[in-house]
Amino acid sequence: MSRRVPKNLAALIRRIRSLPGDRQGSVAIMVGLAFPVLAGMGFLAVDVGAWYWERRNLQTAADAAALSGAFAQFDGLDAEAAATADAASNGFDSVNGTITVGAPASGTGAGDPGAVEVVLTQPLPLFYAQVMGETDASVTVSARATMAEVGEYCVLGLDRNNPNTVEVTGNGSMLMTCGVAVNSISGSALYLGGSATIEATTASVTGGIEINGSPTTTWTDSPPLTGRQPVKDPYEHLDAPPPGACETNNLKVAPSDSVVLDAGADGTMTLCGGLDVKGTVDFTPGTYIFDGGEFSANSGAVITGDDVTLIFTGQGTDYATVHINGGAEVDLRAPTSGTWEDIVLFQDPDAPSTKNGSTISNTLNGTGSLNLEGVVYFPSQKVNVVGTGDSTNGCMNLAALQVSFSGNSAVVNTCPTRDLKKISAYKVTLIQ
Repeated sequence: MSRRVPKNLAALIRRIRSLPGDRQGSVAIMVGLAFPVLAGMGFLAVDVGAWYWERRNLQTAADAAALSGAFAQFDGLDAEAAATADAASNGFDSVNGTITVGAPASGTGAGDPGAVEVVLTQPLPLFYAQVMGETDASVTVSARATMAEVGEYCVLGLDRNNPNTVEVTGNGSMLMTCGVAVNSISGSALYLGGSATIEATTASVTGGIEINGSPTTTWTDSPPLTGRQPVKDPYEHLDAPPPGACETNNLKVAPSDSVVLDAGADGTMTLCGGLDVKGTVDFTPGTYIFDGGEFSANSGAVITGDDVTLIFTGQGTDYATVHINGGAEVDLRAPTSGTWEDIVLFQDPDAPSTKNGSTISNTLNGTGSLNLEGVVYFPSQKVNVVGTGDSTNGCMNLAALQVSFSGNSAVVNTCPTRDLKKISAYKVTLIQ
């Protein structure tokens, strides 16, 4: 006799047996338990995205601040003030954040006097992270910048506005064993005319280049570049000393005369009213201040001096000028140390550039023999270079308001006997 299971009980047993395979309820339970975590992660992703954006913006501010700080430091200004201002202008919240500006202590840029490091710390906004228990968060970024040298020159035209700031004219030749930099914004800042032959390493021109006639140009390193940043005047920190009591007045040296000018125990001598040389003059080591008048070297003159600086100053409209004329033999060498290290001819920056509406010019004519070893600096007047004769082994930097080359001219910066640093162009750049 068989035993029958009641229909209802059999159905119940089948239902019970099927429970282990039914996952619908367990999934619902798991989803219910995991939902807060999944929602929190989603909400946190929103915060993380916002933090990433904040970090990018903060890094942009740090980069800009480091560049601004390095540029200010190069110009002798307050790097920290410049960096702080630039960070703020790029969105940095200086009220709630912190900024540190200084020299890199280690790593890239450490030991570089031009390097500036900026470290920015900024609180991060908390939207949904607070639900996960976060109460505060911050981000810190850093940037380093310095001024990198991008070019070297031995001729610099300082005029910022006028055409022909540096010009080469005539039918002679002009040889430079270096580059030329022109700071004028004029479209004719560098003017090349006539049928001259011009050779230089390169040219950096803020404005443009005008070519008139059929000059022949050779750029031995790289073609000239226009639209460049002005080259910083490396000598602008120098000021002319006040003249002392006159020790000579309108001194004239005749062809048959031989004169020794002695700077004396204090190393300084003041010459008033100019110096007109047709004979022989020897400058002993020291600083010679020309107070007004004209320093002229004429045909047959022989002028020598080691460790000397000639300074041209004055007052009102009477500031000393220089005219070294053809046929003179001039050999002057700058000091190798001291305040006037490497400066051989220096014009007072306060000297006027015009007189009675006409441009004031100075002349370096080397058709005899001209050797000026050191820096020739005339920041407010024009210098005419008319041939430079025997300067093939020279060592000269020429920086003037305007420079004009004619005849068979040369500016040589081979410097076989002196380590004269060329005039450098710099570009502010990030190094980290």
